[in-house]
Amino acid sequence: MEEAHFHAAFLTFESMQSQNNGVLNIDAVFVVHVKHDLERETWMQQQLDRLGIAFRWMLEADLHELSPEIIEQYFSGDEMAGAPRPAHSCALKHLFIYRTMVQENIGSALI
Repeated sequence: MEEAHFHAAFLTFESMQSQNNGVLNIDAVFVVHVKHDLERETWMQQQLDRLGIAFRWMLEADLHELSPEIIEQYFSGDEMAGAPRPAHSCALKHLFIYRTMVQENIGSALI
């Protein structure tokens, strides 16, 4: 089984645009988002459209969707003991993006 490697990077929109003459050398862009924050959604949509970056929203695992059973299923032991529920939501959204990457054979992504 091939090992997957994940790297995190923090870039401004302007630095993303200037790299590779405006072309990102990645297979996909995912935006972690909550369904009810329409102001942030509009802002992110405008920024990424302005840069010509195609992207996908990650909307699964919002706070109201996290039952104790779901948290227990994905977080066992001490890994996130005592973490606030928003941390569980954010972690699950990232996990679901990684799952999507594996299922769709996406080799690299900006999250």
